[in-house]
Amino acid sequence: MIISVVISSFILPFVGMFLDTYPAIKIVPLAFLFRCFTTYAFYLLNDPSSVWAYVVCVLMIVATILESNTVDSIFSKNLVKETRGMLCGL
Repeated sequence: MIISVVISSFILPFVGMFLDTYPAIKIVPLAFLFRCFTTYAFYLLNDPSSVWAYVVCVLMIVATILESNTVDSIFSKNLVKETRGMLCGL
């Protein structure tokens, strides 16, 4: 868990700059596919104590954070103010 926090703290500033440069609506499918790939890789694991298992778990957490940031970017930039307030309230 600590490893994923450290890796995420290095990756997220670059993800933020990338989301400011490119439209998030095109990046969201890629983020979901990355999460799908890591989930499938988790399904394929045979030994839960292997190094590959730790790598897959860290990548899954990073993919989840990437998904969250892309969706939040869409909410903060592209939605009408009233809709954004309603969805953030939910």
